[in-house]
Amino acid sequence: MVVDTEYYDALQVPPTATELEIKKAYRKLAIKLHPDKNPGDETAHAKFQAIGEAYQVLSDETLRKQYDQYGKERAVPSSGFGEFLSCLLVSSHVY
Repeated sequence: MVVDTEYYDALQVPPTATELEIKKAYRKLAIKLHPDKNPGDETAHAKFQAIGEAYQVLSDETLRKQYDQYGKERAVPSSGFGEFLSCLLVSSHVY
């Protein structure tokens, strides 16, 4: 049983999604929501950050189990979301 579905909702996948389905959903949304692709949208950065946070948790087997059982409070990566987001913004830069 999943306690919280916010991360699944952010990636538009069901809680039963496979690792591959989560990865594909994230990539598709990252391209669509990247701030460089949406220069007029003031919420683009926040949307991109939300899917990055969701992907960071759901793509890690241990964090996903903690998230499913306890929710967001118990599924915080050791490196933190800010560091992960910085890597995402650099590595997924759309030219």
